Amino acid sequence: MSEGSAGPFFQQMKLTNGEEIIAEVEVWDEHDVIVKNVLKITTNIFETLNEENGDPYNYYHYGLKPWMAYSIHSDSNISMSEANIVGTCYPSEMLLSEYAVALASIKKFNEEMLESYRDYKKQEKSEPEKKAKKTSSNVFRLFRGDDDDTVH
Repeated sequence: MSEGSAGPFFQQMKLTNGEEIIAEVEVWDEHDVIVKNVLKITTNIFETLNEENGDPYNYYHYGLKPWMAYSIHSDSNISMSEANIVGTCYPSEMLLSEYAVALASIKKFNEEMLESYRDYKKQEKSEPEKKAKKTSSNVFRLFRGDDDDTVH
């Protein structure tokens, strides 16, 4: 990568720890790389049998997942040291397409989880007496049956 490259542009990178990632590069200077929307490329190998002759062979499944948990937000920049990058390339059109689908899916999931969390916190604030009543007892249900299933 040339010194002082300004983004945004997409790069597929192999890191010194063996991980492979794809990211949107914002800035690439002589020491640091500023990226966002970083997804780790995962490889799973499944052994299966050939339907025609029954011989075993390996089936490779590639996936994309967030590189850092909870980092997929449009304004979340991640600073990386250029020294930790072994190699780079421009991702293929197919990988960019899968990246866009995975990123949209992850962002949608994160938004749904955030909304669920906000609803929970709103409900928690609106029902403080109910919560206090629930936590003031040392009795809780162990199972969901009709038998005596309480523990003290």
